[in-house]
This record gives sequence, structure tokens and C-alpha cells, in this order.
Amino acid sequence: AVVDQLIGSEDYIEHWTNRWADLLMVNGKFLGGEGATGYRKWIRAAIAENRPYDQFVREVFTSTGSNREHPAGSYFKVLRTPDLMAETSTQVFLGVRFNCNKCHDHPFEKWTQDNYYGWAAFFADVKLEKDPESGDRTVAGSAVEAAQPLFEMITDAPGGKMIHLRTSQPTPAKFPFEVNTGVAEDERASHTLRQQAAAWITSADNPYF
Repeated sequence: AVVDQLIGSEDYIEHWTNRWADLLMVNGKFLGGEGATGYRKWIRAAIAENRPYDQFVREVFTSTGSNREHPAGSYFKVLRTPDLMAETSTQVFLGVRFNCNKCHDHPFEKWTQDNYYGWAAFFADVKLEKDPESGDRTVAGSAVEAAQPLFEMITDAPGGKMIHLRTSQPTPAKFPFEVNTGVAEDERASHTLRQQAAAWITSADNPYF
């Protein structure tokens, strides 16, 4: 009874909201105050309703449209590039670091450079475009980085390429290891690469998830 009382408490919800806000990079520098607030509210609602973890992660991975209306898409607005999307996703959701193997096979782990680029290729189709509702409002920006629209549309544009550092050739999307995703081989073409990645990372057969 005490456990149920504590888990259902406002303090519990607030603690885990803050924890996931850190992991999912709720940051006003990249999202603006309005965007960061919406993103955090989405996370808090998921914690408060005890949304299943696999559903929560799939919603992040497959979020489409403006991050103003679909705050989970802020994950991609913050990261912006396929390599950062790949690296962050393995570390946050799998507890695996895909950093060292960007430039060479990992010297102490089984992960290879091919694993890195094959996984990163699942995010090569992600496209960010300005949400007209942003108007002239922008976020970030520095001497070396252009300011971005306050809100952006997250879409999938087939044909994106992830260039392998060693071969200088486009890398086909390939999972670091095979699991049962529930998506048949002949059905994959009807799923976006992000949808395929979501099915893979949240699979009950994925031992790292």
C-alpha cells in the first residue's frame, strides 16, 4: 500500500518527469521557452498516466508534424542530424554508446563501424522544415550556427543518404543485430525507416531495451 501511494504521488511524477526531461534534452536553448514547456508537459502526461515504456518510445521515434502540436518531435528538432539521432538513441534507450565506432570498430566492444552507419541510416530520411506558425521567432543561433525556427515540421523524405566515413558510399539501413520486430520482410517497404527503427528498438526480443 505504501509503494502504491508513493508511486502515485505528485513527487514521483515530478521526479521522473525531470529525469526524462534530462534524457530527452528538454532545453530552451534549442526549443525556446514555449517549445520546451510543451515537450515537458508531454513527458509529464506520459509519466502521470503510466504510459507503457515501449509505447512512449515509439511515440518519440515516429512523431510527425510540427513539434508545436506533436511535442515528442522535439527529440529530432534538438538532435537535427542522423549521426546524433543514432548515437543518442542507442545511449538513452539501449544503454549502449555508439560514439567510438563512428570512426573505427570499437576496440573493446562488439560494435563495428558498419553497425554505426547502418543504424544511423534509419534516420537519414528525417527532414526538418519551418512551421509557418513560428513567424519570425527563432531559437539558438551563434557565430557558427544559424538560428532555427521556433517550431519545425518533422517529416520523412525518402531518399536520404548516410555516407559511410570509410567507404565514402551511401550506407543502406541495417540494424546492429536482428530481433523479431513484428514487421515481415515484405511489409518493410510500407513502413518509414523511423517506423522500422521504432519497431526494432522497442521489440520484446531486444535484450538492451
